[in-house]
Order: sequence, then structure tokens, then C-alpha cells
Amino acid sequence: MEDDIKLFANVGTAIGENADAYAFGNRAERQVEGGFYYRNPHGRIGVFRGDPLADGTPTVKVADLTGTGSGNCPALTVVDNRVDPAALAAIRNNPNCCSLIERFPGGFTPQYGAHIGDWSLTAGVRGNASNGWRWDASAGIGRNSASFYIPNTVDGKVTARFRLSDNFALRGAASTGFRVPTAGQANLRNVLTSFRSVDGVRRLVDIAILPPTSPVAERKGAKPLTPEQSRNITAGVVFNVGGLDVTVDYYNIEVTDRISLTSAFALTQADVDALLAAGVQDAQSIREVRFFSNEQTVKFPAWIWLPAGLSISPPAAPSSRWPPTSRTST
Repeated sequence: MEDDIKLFANVGTAIGENADAYAFGNRAERQVEGGFYYRNPHGRIGVFRGDPLADGTPTVKVADLTGTGSGNCPALTVVDNRVDPAALAAIRNNPNCCSLIERFPGGFTPQYGAHIGDWSLTAGVRGNASNGWRWDASAGIGRNSASFYIPNTVDGKVTARFRLSDNFALRGAASTGFRVPTAGQANLRNVLTSFRSVDGVRRLVDIAILPPTSPVAERKGAKPLTPEQSRNITAGVVFNVGGLDVTVDYYNIEVTDRISLTSAFALTQADVDALLAAGVQDAQSIREVRFFSNEQTVKFPAWIWLPAGLSISPPAAPSSRWPPTSRTST
């Protein structure tokens, strides 16, 4: 990480006997770099590994750059963990042929980075009304330059507190929020090998976790991820009993379109044939597929009462933070 800069401001001023104006905001930017897991030059599916020959000999992918299949590119076989040197030389000398193994003969570990910047600003006014109500009106705006593949969203919060007497008050709040899909949830690609029953015989098969935008996942109903949305309502009372201050609060948090990993979907032979016909060669080795989806709605109602001086957080939605914060995940 380089050039990590963060600036914050929080200001306020009185605009009358019973009202204040306030504003707070932040500006941040940083340069980050990272890596991902190693790509084996002979076996990494979707990157290096090609379709095996009829006798089962493994191969490495070779691209025919003509677009018509007329490049006369040889099969690049792998024997004893070594590619055929004669075929590799022929590919290097043929301008119509290309293979990643020419540039990365030992495989590679992807490196990635980004320049990330965000800012936000909130401003409002608050005060006390003559009838005992306290009021607060504010608006906020912000932007994050990292792409999260989501549309614009508008969220808000309203709070109120009303004192009925010196020993009793009501309070409440309503707000909305969101959480964007992480880069891992939107782009995760992982293949595991496990025993499964195939035609009544226990065999080792590939089980893939794929991005929801991949053709294999789309075949089983996957759709691009959208933000999780939340609706939060709280209501409570504050009162004094025998010199003891007590608070009783009700929290109701509903999260819609919650992102979670699906169970495994089996690929039928019809699925495999359709994917192969569409040019998705990876489908030949995958038996089951999983992916992240927005298929859950969860609710978190709860009552909490406490003597004054103690504090407790309301139940948090799993994998979420409300109200939303600007963040980038990789």
C-alpha cells in the first residue's frame, strides 16, 4: 500500500437559540497492490489446461488466432510434467498460434492493484421545538471510485425523541442501508475435487465455485449480484424507577437480497452438451457448480433493556454493517 491519505472534518455552529447547523465528511485515497493464488502451467482450468487427447494425454490450451481454425496449431501435450518441446517450438514460430505457456512456462501468480479514492459529506440542522420535540434533518452524498457493479442508491435515517415528563421519554429511529458485493463474491473461481456417485460408482469429480456471471453458473440460474438492502426500525422508552434509569428498546432489522453461497447444482449431460456446443470447454470436467446469489431475506427482531450506564449493541446482520460504510474488498 502506498500514498494512504485520509482527511476528516466535523464542524457545527449555532444558528439560533434552539437550533444548530452541522456538517462532517471525509476524503481518502490510496494505491494498493496484491496477489492471488498460483496458476499451475499444466493443470490450471480455464487458464492453461486444454482438452485431453482421445487416449487421455493431457494438453495445454493453444489459441488459433485466425478465428477460422486454419492456423494449423499443433496439440501441446504434457508428458511427465513437461510440454512437448517440438510442439512448443512450432507454436512459437507460427504467428497464427499462441499459448500462455510461451510467456509463463512455470505458471504465474497474478498481481493486481488499484488506485482507490472516496469521499463523503453530510450536513444538517437540528434543534428543539417548543412542544418538547427534538428534531434533526440531514442529507449526505458520497462517491467511491472503485467499481462495485451497482447502480446508484439513496439511503436515509430519521430519529426522534420526545420527553413526556422529567422521568419518562420516548425515542425511535428508522433508516435504510446497503452493502455491496465484494470482489471475491462477484469473481471467486475455485475448483475442488471430491468423491461423488456417478452411475452408481464412487468417483473423483470436480466441484466448482464460479462467478455468477460465468456461463456454467448462468446455466443453473445464476444472475449478476446486486447490493444487499436493509431496513432498520427501533423504538424504545427511557424512564426512572426509584433512582435507577432504565432503557427498553426494540430493534427490527430486515436484510433483503442477502448474498450467500448456494448449494451444489449437478450438471446433467444435457447441460454439459449445451455448454460445450457454446464453446465452454471447462464444462467437460465439472460435475457440480456453486455460486453466490441474492436469494435470502433475513430478519432480526429483538428486545433489549438495560439500566443506565451499561451499553449493548443490537444484533448485527451476518456479513453486513449498518449503517453502510465505504469499503473495498478483494
